[in-house]
Amino acid sequence: MVLERMNAPMIRRTLMLLALALLPAACGGSDATESADSSKTTDAVGIPESYWSEADLPGAMEVGAARKDAKDGDEVVLVGRVKDFVDGRAVFTLIDVALAPCNDNPEDVCPTPWDYCCIESNVQAENTVTVEVLGDDKRPLATAFKGFHGLDHLDTVTVRGTPTRDASGNVTLALASLHRR
Repeated sequence: MVLERMNAPMIRRTLMLLALALLPAACGGSDATESADSSKTTDAVGIPESYWSEADLPGAMEVGAARKDAKDGDEVVLVGRVKDFVDGRAVFTLIDVALAPCNDNPEDVCPTPWDYCCIESNVQAENTVTVEVLGDDKRPLATAFKGFHGLDHLDTVTVRGTPTRDASGNVTLALASLHRR
């Protein structure tokens, strides 16, 4: 057998290489392959230009604070990083800038640092909001958000809009304006 011919240091090195090879798959989530290739950035042509702001939006609060303090229906301005996009919809997840993405840790080899897999899911949930562009039917537009004015994962943005909270405490922001910093 092959293992019988290997000494202990060789076995440890082989196991370490195997573990390193498998680590990115554990960190990436279900859309890791598609999201990791930024050349697949979509043109978000279905999002009206009226949602874009050339100027930064003043008075921004962090996402975590907004989840705690924002009232349904009040207009708010938030600052955060783009975490995830919803394929085929004008929807993305915004996460608090106070949370560091995985690539801020030099020891992290995750190929999809925007999934924040290095941070516990309950901490992520307490510091995220869903941002969406609604059509006349009050449903998210059926177009990709990724690529709108170059928007991509981990971009820092300010957004202005109206939040609503569901029964589970999740916050969704109906977007009025967006600025990429």
